[in-house]
Amino acid sequence: MKLEMTLFEDSLKPMDSFRTEAAVAFLLVAPTLSAALYLSAFPGPDMGLAAYVCLVPLFVASVRLDPPRAFAAGLLFGMLSFLGLCHWLVDLPGFRSYHALPLLIYLGLYSGGWAAFVSSMCRVPPRKLGAGGFGQVWRPWSLKGVGPG
Repeated sequence: MKLEMTLFEDSLKPMDSFRTEAAVAFLLVAPTLSAALYLSAFPGPDMGLAAYVCLVPLFVASVRLDPPRAFAAGLLFGMLSFLGLCHWLVDLPGFRSYHALPLLIYLGLYSGGWAAFVSSMCRVPPRKLGAGGFGQVWRPWSLKGVGPG
């Protein structure tokens, strides 16, 4: 059990340099894979189970990258996913292809902000987040007097 936890913790350590091949893979491949899984969960391909795992590559990339690069990865994910979701906009009268880029950037900012937030929260020592650490955000029942047991 201890060996498994050590391997898991080593796989989520932040990267020291962006110049490594793994960082480039996390910055480009992970958001693209997440967007492809996200889009495949919709009725066209109808692979609904992909919805449960679509954000895992983006989350792992956000944990491993520093906040500005995690923001870039999230922005890429948001732009690709909304490009697939909003493809019907080009059929609207008066909507031109040059309208799409500002819209995609605007919608991608939300995913980029989420990825940068995750990256920055993983770099804060737990003692600075309070008694329960970041786990209280995800596990509110760990507060005293709330939830089971």
